[in-house]
Amino acid sequence: MSLAPSTKTVQNVYDYVTRLFGDEAGVQILMTDIVTWVNMGQREIFIQNPVNKASADITLVIGQQEYDPSTLNILQIQSIRVNGNPIEHKSFQEAEEYIVSQDTQNVSRGLPVLWYDWAGNIFVYPTPDTAYPMKVFYLKAATAVSAGTDALSIPDQFFNRLCEYVMAQAYEQDEDSQNSQFKLGQFTEGLTLLSEKEDQVSEKFYPVITELYEDSDW
Repeated sequence: MSLAPSTKTVQNVYDYVTRLFGDEAGVQILMTDIVTWVNMGQREIFIQNPVNKASADITLVIGQQEYDPSTLNILQIQSIRVNGNPIEHKSFQEAEEYIVSQDTQNVSRGLPVLWYDWAGNIFVYPTPDTAYPMKVFYLKAATAVSAGTDALSIPDQFFNRLCEYVMAQAYEQDEDSQNSQFKLGQFTEGLTLLSEKEDQVSEKFYPVITELYEDSDW
């Protein structure tokens, strides 16, 4: 994804939507409605388009398998590297079966070779015997907004898509299902076009395809 700026605020969405909806006085559409719909729309955008890429460095602790990444606001983990090398992701059940087959008492210590998640935490196996560096590559969730002055998390090229989503919710609230579905269709089609454009850029500059861990719960 191009490094596009994020300069818009919730107020920009409010102004755009109420003007098109013909409710600039804010009689039918309240700022609280816009805030709710913006939070919903930004999450949908980030789920469908991996635009908010981030990474974080965590130092593993000797003898500690479990790590809490809640401060990172993770939507989905793409890859984890330990000591500079990618380690395998397994589902919780797969990890349990692997550990039972390899290490019945779960007492093995060494360089972690796999990770899995449970209850929002990252687990590595085997248990670190050294303070290895761990790097987490992930898609960051949108920061929740609560007021008109709050900045949007989406890049500016997604602003129109977000407005389409919010317009769909406004029409739905107004019991205008036809226009609501029309705007949702625009929203979905627009996201698809942006995704295809990103794929073209990636193929041009990054020809090596990295497998994503699609079964992650993040």
